[in-house]
Amino acid sequence: MRTSAQEIGTALSLFYDGLPLLAIQRQLQQIYLDTVETSAIYRWVVKYTRQGIAAIRPYRANTSNTWVIDETVIQLDDGGNYWFLDCIDAGTRFLLASRISKARTIKDVEAVLSLGANNSTRTPRFIISDGLAAYPDSVERVFGLTLGIFEPEDRRTP
Repeated sequence: MRTSAQEIGTALSLFYDGLPLLAIQRQLQQIYLDTVETSAIYRWVVKYTRQGIAAIRPYRANTSNTWVIDETVIQLDDGGNYWFLDCIDAGTRFLLASRISKARTIKDVEAVLSLGANNSTRTPRFIISDGLAAYPDSVERVFGLTLGIFEPEDRRTP
């Protein structure tokens, strides 16, 4: 490639810091005195992101025995609602899995838990949730056993 690894690395870093492609282009011009097309920067992002994902795919997070699973609704301008489901390790705060879905069904929760299990070195003993009815069945289906599911104290009924 005619562009140095350092310049490409700077572009990727700026991209993942949230800068738009035009701002990255201007920064590269100032730093390296090199005019790079935004389309080239985009190709770098796609190419090296794919390579990075492939390189880390075999690795799994060394997690604690407690996970937190939650969901939140995302309302779009067109009036449609989607659900963002995520699974986080409570000990490391590592995001094990996330998913955007049109629903919060058992299958959606299973998908998040399965991905979390694939990304973790161990099966959790406890799962902290907000009490969504789909969680207990999903935990049993994915892990084959009943896990301790705890709701936050402010959501418990006496």
